[in-house]
Amino acid sequence: MDFEATSVIRQQVGLKTVRRELSTRVSFTANNRYGRVMTTTEDNQYERLSDAVTPLHRKPYERQLKIKKHFMEKALRKAGNIILHRRRAEFDSQMKSWVTENNGLICSLDTVRPSPVIYGYRNKVELSVGTSVTGEPNTVGLFVGKGSGAICVNPYHILSIREDHKEICKVYQEFIRQTKLPSATGDKFSYNNQWKYISMRSTVDNEVMVVIQFYPWLDQPELTEKAKYELAEFFQHGPGKLLDITSLYFQACRMRYCSHEKSPYKLIKGDSNIYEKLLGKIFRISPDSFFQTNTRGAEILYATVQELSGVNSSTTVLDLCCGTGTIGIVLADEAKSVIGVDIVQQAVDDAAVNSTINNLQNCSFEQAKVHKELWHILRRCQFTSDDDVIAILNPSRNGVKSKVVQSIRGCPSIKRLLYVSCKPYGNVLSNFLDLMIPECEKMGGEAFRLTRAKAVDMFPHTLHCELLALFER
Repeated sequence: MDFEATSVIRQQVGLKTVRRELSTRVSFTANNRYGRVMTTTEDNQYERLSDAVTPLHRKPYERQLKIKKHFMEKALRKAGNIILHRRRAEFDSQMKSWVTENNGLICSLDTVRPSPVIYGYRNKVELSVGTSVTGEPNTVGLFVGKGSGAICVNPYHILSIREDHKEICKVYQEFIRQTKLPSATGDKFSYNNQWKYISMRSTVDNEVMVVIQFYPWLDQPELTEKAKYELAEFFQHGPGKLLDITSLYFQACRMRYCSHEKSPYKLIKGDSNIYEKLLGKIFRISPDSFFQTNTRGAEILYATVQELSGVNSSTTVLDLCCGTGTIGIVLADEAKSVIGVDIVQQAVDDAAVNSTINNLQNCSFEQAKVHKELWHILRRCQFTSDDDVIAILNPSRNGVKSKVVQSIRGCPSIKRLLYVSCKPYGNVLSNFLDLMIPECEKMGGEAFRLTRAKAVDMFPHTLHCELLALFER
């Protein structure tokens, strides 16, 4: 999982995050100190946006890695403190001695593995449409500020965004500023214009998918069709033709966020999918697909997964919260079999296609809730105590519910669990502690111990970092 740029990004939140989550102060230049008045002006708009989206951008990359390691260790130390003090009666003396041996951490941590690419590494970016600081409407970018006073700022200076995405942003802005469509009024959400946001995705072979979201009229569907036609003409025969876009989608959506199920994506130009290459595998990407936003960094991440998991020809991999099956497919050549589970049907469909594309015969993917499907898998596979079974859990940034942890603990054939998280605090730390707490009324089944932990930087210039935690029992 990665740092996804939100439709509204507030500079103040970014600074508070730095102050709260790092015990060592991240120093800024004098004209950007914490106490300054947070008012967006024509002069400081780009600085404010950079500080919100890439708060470590002023730091040399080696220094960024040290900050991230400190951040990861702080999370592991917080869990260790809970084991030693806050839940003194629930954890046994052996668990406490392990924490003490690791200087208060629940597990020692190696240095953070760096990203191979630190500039322009994001293969996906979503940009909104709003009003600029000078009052210019139909500005494409990211927001800074609060509420109705938020200002939309062009992201051309952001270090993590690819140059081709910046160029598409410029051309899209040119298009929406020259279109002449009436505004919808009297609706639940108020927009100055019907053009809502643009999502761009690119592959290492420079295939590009663009999704344009449009706010349609309730009683004038012909105007929506006109807008779609104008968009297609602009990108097929107008200035947009020079961008060489592989896939161009149009989505009419009256909500703030829409999935394909709520409002289908309409292909108006090019191929229906693009294809990414990663560690010798090929992955189909559709408009709703999840894929790591740093492809080269993902190769380091998944290579680390291979290293920690110890998968071999006798190993069954349970890829929980599998998404489009990336981890399971990467491990499939070394494994006996891969069984993936995810609650999202579109993700499971993509995983099945990706397995077929890569000619894998030992992978299966199922749509279900993890905590319910595990029991069916175990009953169907009839694992014995001699079977080598590893579960890999790669949930959303907020972790999983305790009942998922309970279902994993309740499967005695799962001797190892590799937990992958880009937010190893909050509920994720609660997941860690639930895995480690001795058997009790709350958590049945034999407890795990966190034996190894590694970190991989997928998001240079931000505070985010992936933590891989191997639990064994």
